[in-house]
Amino acid sequence: MIDFERDRPSVVRSICDLLRQRATAAAEGTRPDPDVVAAVDALRERPDNGQTDPLDLAGVKLTGADLTGANLRGTICDEGTVLSRAKLTSADLTGATLALVDLRDAVLNSAKLENAMLDGAKLPNARLADAIATGASFAGEADLRGADLSRADFRNANLSRGRLRGATLDRTDLTGADLTETDLTGTDLSTAVGLTAAALKSAAADMSTILPPELRGRL
Repeated sequence: MIDFERDRPSVVRSICDLLRQRATAAAEGTRPDPDVVAAVDALRERPDNGQTDPLDLAGVKLTGADLTGANLRGTICDEGTVLSRAKLTSADLTGATLALVDLRDAVLNSAKLENAMLDGAKLPNARLADAIATGASFAGEADLRGADLSRADFRNANLSRGRLRGATLDRTDLTGADLTETDLTGTDLSTAVGLTAAALKSAAADMSTILPPELRGRL
């Protein structure tokens, strides 16, 4: 994959096929088979020379996988993909298709999620601090309950009907974000950036939602 440029796409497909066949959702504390570990290492360390080799991870189960800093631009997943507890810190998931993917307790701090599609994704208690998710879609009841979105960039993101109950939104930039029917119950928005009265009126909030000082009493 490193030495022969023309062979890289076929090598990547072979690695993804191996993971589809061999990787299973392991119980916590269970170490995956050596060939699965080697395949994940190869994906994480594959060179980024500016070309796009989208990964097909549909149906792949990589619970707890270490994909820190991996180039996952345009990766294609489906509802059978499991990345719960995966380490995706600083991973590049720009334009990735992650709809309905299981990302429970995943670590996505400083990850790049620009224009990624995460409709209906399962992200409860995930960590997305400092993530860049401009233009990303978390619609279709994407589950972000209890997630840490501190300082994340959600400008122009689609969060309509998303579930953010109890999420941490400390200095999260929500400028231009679609909050239509977004569940913000019990969420502290006091330091969130870019919120407007109009955006909040379309969201689902109650007395337990803590609003920014400038918007209190206006809804």
